[in-house]
Amino acid sequence: MAVVDAQRVGHVRRIVAARLRYLGLAVLLDPVLLVVSELVTNAVEHTAAPGGSVTVTQVFARGELHLLVQDDGRGLPRVQAAGPEAESGRGLYLVDCVTAELGGRWGHSLGTGTVWCVIPVPRAGP
Repeated sequence: MAVVDAQRVGHVRRIVAARLRYLGLAVLLDPVLLVVSELVTNAVEHTAAPGGSVTVTQVFARGELHLLVQDDGRGLPRVQAAGPEAESGRGLYLVDCVTAELGGRWGHSLGTGTVWCVIPVPRAGP
């Protein structure tokens, strides 16, 4: 991944972190930032053209955090079985594990280049 593309991932991570803090959802920072990093990295690496378009949307509604990452690539995301020596190929596996651990779900919308993730927001204590 080019340095400029890697910087894009970091910028998105900082924006998402700021929004989570603003919404009072700092408890979700670590897992959500991991998911965002993986989804945006995949989008940047698999867009149709170098410097292609990647859009990230973050919505908090009805007690759930919705993350959508859209790119202009044509491939479909899929969890891979990366070997023990592989240096890549674990991103969607991590997304799957983290969202499941949080009681959420993830997937993709056919024909749109969008990968989405929905994470329930923990209720505030008394």
